[in-house]
Amino acid sequence: MICGRCGQHSEADGGIGCCCPRPLGAKVPMHGRGALRYFSDSMRHLVCWPYSIENLHAMALDLRIHRCWFHLGHYAHYDIPKRRVAEIAQRTEVVSPRVILAIVKGGAPP
Repeated sequence: MICGRCGQHSEADGGIGCCCPRPLGAKVPMHGRGALRYFSDSMRHLVCWPYSIENLHAMALDLRIHRCWFHLGHYAHYDIPKRRVAEIAQRTEVVSPRVILAIVKGGAPP
């Protein structure tokens, strides 16, 4: 698949390393229904709301987090690379691990 932003290269790796990233702080539009909200906690977990696998990957693309940090299971989420905790915290709403768990279980964020 060709990059939808520059039309020059493949997005096979999810767009990581794209030559034309979104500006820092830009939110990912969600099919015309508003922007995603990003949440992180002190345990380096990262999720978004509305919560879905598709939206998690869109969030990771926007934050330039590689797919290898994705955890699929009962509670799918991304981990934040240690070297980027401060940077990612500036671009997310920092909440307790309980709020992260509530979001992945289908609850709404505060």
